[in-house]
Amino acid sequence: MPNAPHISIQGLDVRYRTRDGWVTALEGLDLEVPPRSFVSVVGPSGCGKTTLLKIVSGILRPSRGLVFLDATPIENLRLEGQVGFVFQRPLLLPWRSALANVVLASEIVQKTVPRAERLAEARRWLEITGLTGFEERLPHELSGGMQQRVALSRALVFHPRILLMDEPFAALDEITREAMQGELLNIWSHIENTILFVTHSISEAVLLSERVVVLSARPGRVQEILDIPFPRPRTEALRGEREFTELVQHIRGKLRAAPAKAR
Repeated sequence: MPNAPHISIQGLDVRYRTRDGWVTALEGLDLEVPPRSFVSVVGPSGCGKTTLLKIVSGILRPSRGLVFLDATPIENLRLEGQVGFVFQRPLLLPWRSALANVVLASEIVQKTVPRAERLAEARRWLEITGLTGFEERLPHELSGGMQQRVALSRALVFHPRILLMDEPFAALDEITREAMQGELLNIWSHIENTILFVTHSISEAVLLSERVVVLSARPGRVQEILDIPFPRPRTEALRGEREFTELVQHIRGKLRAAPAKAR
């Protein structure tokens, strides 16, 4: 798997036009994401969290500022095959089996790889995510958690350097969500990706991450960046520790104290 990059975001502004005028989604945002780190972004609804992921993926261009991967501006890079994206909804093609949905990504970005190799790698990721025996099931035959495992496998099958995750577990019930968090931590311990993870769940961010970025209400600015001190591997038992609870309460207080600014 390719080495994970250092992501550097400098002076990022993102503005867009609406019917009511211009809106500033992000303003003056500076952020460093070390290689092979797990960084979560939390903030109020509408503060630009998803916009930030789209900027890093190259889907959107900033209005101002720069984004670098290993000191190279992303506009000078070919990002196809370097970035995997997991969304809140699995977004699986309903007529394709789990295996066919996973291999779809490598069909697009690894055209020169023999089909047999792409299929073998897709099967390997379905095995890693606990879906052995479900390869030929259609999406409607899978539970919500299973569908999200397929989506995670699809994002990882072509070995991206960066994994962007936009509230991937938000639609799941609490038990399934906790299981998926544990699954993600287990997978991440064996790969070399940099993960940038957006969530509304403060406890999820603290449990999963090495660093949590707290954004203000729109326009999104960095309020605070917290290094999470807990050693790995981490388990659900961590939620019961006082230091964990104190960190969650600290972040919650930051978010409550930052009113939105009209812009």
